Amino acid sequence: MTGSQYHSSRAQFVKQTWAKRCDKYFLNSMDANSPLYFGCHIRGLNGSPKQGYMSGGAGYVLSRTALRKFVTEAMKDPNKCHVNGYSEDVEVGVCLENVNVSTGDTRDEHKRHRFLPISLEKVLVWKENDAQAQWFQGYAVHQIKKGVKEVSDRLITVHYVTPEMMLVLDFLLYDVRRFVWHSHTVKVCAHENNKCLTA
Repeated sequence: MTGSQYHSSRAQFVKQTWAKRCDKYFLNSMDANSPLYFGCHIRGLNGSPKQGYMSGGAGYVLSRTALRKFVTEAMKDPNKCHVNGYSEDVEVGVCLENVNVSTGDTRDEHKRHRFLPISLEKVLVWKENDAQAQWFQGYAVHQIKKGVKEVSDRLITVHYVTPEMMLVLDFLLYDVRRFVWHSHTVKVCAHENNKCLTA
């Protein structure tokens, strides 16, 4: 979801980069019949929603049942869902809570974050007086510490990525071949199929 004002400045870059690789990997081990939604879990503002909500900037993922309940129950009832409310992510959280959709924990098995509502640079180069870092620490249900070891190696989303940086990251992740050195042996590996040539 994005506003029409961002169609040419942002949406085209999303389509060119990560959108074409969206898949069901994250939900693969989940029960599609469980009414759950996932993302970076933020405390509810002034207690609403009670269970908190998922940061819109970091994005969120809904199970099949959660999506069905959102569309067929919440969106059709103005008492359960305010379509033109305060803030999209908070309002989605209220709507989902009102139709008994629960929040899920998206951290990996080492309790590292996979959905970041602040820029990756802010986590890797942590500054205690940084406004984004302070906001995150103040409202995140699951705190994060500074440094690369606190971010999951199966990172899913990061907020505050410019369209240009999306292209750079896409190039580095999917077009640059990696070289693996083992003593006097060189391996060249392709991203597409993880096949390696040894020289």
